[in-house]
Amino acid sequence: MKERQEAFFDFGFTLEDETDILQRSQITNDMDELVAQVNLLRMKLKSMNLCVHDMGAKINPLLTNLLKDADTKPIINWPNRKERIQQFAKLLDKIITEADSILEEK
Repeated sequence: MKERQEAFFDFGFTLEDETDILQRSQITNDMDELVAQVNLLRMKLKSMNLCVHDMGAKINPLLTNLLKDADTKPIINWPNRKERIQQFAKLLDKIITEADSILEEK
């Protein structure tokens, strides 16, 4: 019985035809394309994350100042409020436009 087991030896190859090779090549190409798409999405996600943090950095000081002494000083003195808010809105619009352009990139 021991002789019989030693007589079988697998050389580690299989037989293929051209279709098998072409299919494997197509699968490899598809995987490479998917990896490239995933990498592009990762870059977009990082850029979008920066936009969100940038927007938070712009909004948080406003919220902090509005909360400061809110209970003891309920009246807000805000000279040139319209102009300041318009400037701030433009700043936020720039960030939103940047985020939109990131999403549109291919």
